[in-house]
Amino acid sequence: MLRLRQAHKADCRLLWEWANDPNVRASAFSSEPIPWEGHVKWFYQKLKDQKCLIFIALNACNTPVGQVRFDTTDQKEAKIDVSIQPQSRGSGYGQQMLRLAIEKLVALSPIRTIHAFIKPDNKASIGAFEKTGFKNTGPDTVKGHPALHYQYTVSR
Repeated sequence: MLRLRQAHKADCRLLWEWANDPNVRASAFSSEPIPWEGHVKWFYQKLKDQKCLIFIALNACNTPVGQVRFDTTDQKEAKIDVSIQPQSRGSGYGQQMLRLAIEKLVALSPIRTIHAFIKPDNKASIGAFEKTGFKNTGPDTVKGHPALHYQYTVSR
């Protein structure tokens, strides 16, 4: 069973290490390794940004296993970014993290539509998002790369 907590300054290195994992870089729309200095600046800006929420998923032993980030695009819409630490992939955490993060987002904000952009060959992410209720709205392009646009609409 997972639980989520909001990210804090002490998570900076952990998220940088996860972001630079070769599989994460291959799934990202910017595949180059992320320099430490650039990550630190970006991370601290995100923590202060009122339009950004970053959650860390913890397993039953309180070990961080993944992250979910929401960047709001307007009052009722957000983009989502998810990653799971290498040792925890294939454990089914993706769906749990998505469900928990959506519940928290809805409780903390007026967001009603969540957008995900996924590379077409990222089958694990596609499966997790579809099982969580995201609908494929069709092909798209992100930073010059083919993408699938998935959308989740909060029902109330």
